[in-house]
Amino acid sequence: MVATPAGAANYRELGSVAADLPQRLLRLLGARWGRARCRFTAPSAGTLRRVLIGLDADELGRVVRTWLRENATCDQEGWAIAVDGEDLRGSWNDEGRLIRP
Repeated sequence: MVATPAGAANYRELGSVAADLPQRLLRLLGARWGRARCRFTAPSAGTLRRVLIGLDADELGRVVRTWLRENATCDQEGWAIAVDGEDLRGSWNDEGRLIRP
């Protein structure tokens, strides 16, 4: 979700962040074209809520993993994903230790 790294913590905030996205990004994300306003329309908080509730978390994880494998790089030490400024709560290394950013 694009809005979550921007600080959105609930559906209303997700809708607010989505409404503030630039037109170019809304187009890239597949937003609906609004003929009346001649611009891309961000989904409402209610729409975002319904979509997120309806997601199959296992399938989403599979799709994200597949995308990462196809688009990320790997060095001799393995895969590394940079998460700028985020807390990696619940992430553990191979030795069973909590990862601290």
